Amino acid sequence: MILLLYGGDEAAIRRRLRELKEQADGGTGMLLHNLAELEGRDLKPADVVAPAMAPPFLAPLRLVIVEHLLAR
Repeated sequence: MILLLYGGDEAAIRRRLRELKEQADGGTGMLLHNLAELEGRDLKPADVVAPAMAPPFLAPLRLVIVEHLLAR
């Protein structure tokens, strides 16, 4: 699933990111091992695909956050 969070309501974006992180963690406490936060300004497609294709580690989901992708 790909979600795009865009707009001027920073509070709503932060709230949704917090929800996504909680969902990806699933109560396992393994979020740090299943979260990749990337800066999108200088990324190549392979830089996003590699962490997105890695299976989650002892958690239900893997979360890849790419910030400032549309600022390229």
